[in-house]
Amino acid sequence: MVFAWLFLVPGAILSARFLHHRNQREPLELFGIQLWFQIHRLANSLAFLFVIISFLCIYSALDGFWIGPRFSNRSEQNFSTQSLHAFFGILSIFICLFQPICAIFRCSPESPKRFIFNWIHSILGYIAWICSAIAISLACLKFEQFFIDSFLARDVLIASLVLTFISFFSLQWFSLKRRERFELFEEENERQRQRRNTSSLWQINLPKEYNIRNINQSTNNNTNQHLRPPPQLMAMAPSECSDVGGHRESLMIQQAIIGLFFVASAVLSLCLAITLMLA
Repeated sequence: MVFAWLFLVPGAILSARFLHHRNQREPLELFGIQLWFQIHRLANSLAFLFVIISFLCIYSALDGFWIGPRFSNRSEQNFSTQSLHAFFGILSIFICLFQPICAIFRCSPESPKRFIFNWIHSILGYIAWICSAIAISLACLKFEQFFIDSFLARDVLIASLVLTFISFFSLQWFSLKRRERFELFEEENERQRQRRNTSSLWQINLPKEYNIRNINQSTNNNTNQHLRPPPQLMAMAPSECSDVGGHRESLMIQQAIIGLFFVASAVLSLCLAITLMLA
C-alpha cells in the first residue's frame, strides 16, 4: 500500500498532468506512444496490482472482519482512529478498482464528450490519493505497534507528503509560466499575420503609375524592382520557433522535477515500507 500510494500513484498523476503538452510539436515518445501515457499507464497498473495484493493480505489477516464504521456502532467507535483508517482505506481501494474500468470504456480523444471522462478520471484520482494519504497518516500516528520505529515512520511520511506537494506546486508554477509564454507567442503571431495581410494589399495603395497594367512591357525588369513590397513589410514573416512559445527549457525543468520526484519518493516509500516489514 505504501509503495503504491506514495510512489506510483503520485508519479502517475504528475506525469499525466505535467508531461502531457498539447502544444508541444515533438512530444517525447516510447515505443511509438507518448512518454507521459506510458508512465501513467505503467505506474497505475503496478499500483493497481500492489493495492489488490495488499488488500487481500489485510483481508486475510483480519479474517474478513470489517473494523470500519457501522450503523450499529456508537459515534465514538465510528470516529475512532481505527475506524477512520479503514473507511478512508477502503474508499481509496474502491476508487482504485473503478479507475481502470472507467479508462477501458473511455471515449476516443476526438470525441466532444472526452472532457467529461478527463474531469471524472482526474477528480477521482485526486480523491483516491488524498484518502490514501489520510489512511497512511492515521496508521503512522496511531498504530505505533506496527512499526519498528514509529517516529522514523512519521518523519518519512511527512517528508514524502512534503515532497509530493512541493513537486506538484512547482510543476504547476512552471506550467502556468509556460502557458503565459505560449499565449504571448500566439498574440505576437497573430499580430504578424495581420501585418502580412496588410503587406499583401500594398499594391492597391500604390499610385496608378505603379500599376503593372499601365507600365510598358519594355521596362518590365525595372518595374519588377519598383513593385516589390517595402523592406519593412517583407521582414514581417512569423518567426520560426523550434518549440511553440519558446518554452523548451521549461519543459526540460518539469521533466527533471518529475524524474527527481520518482527517485526521492521511491526511496522514502521503501524506507516507510521497511519500517513496517521489520516490526
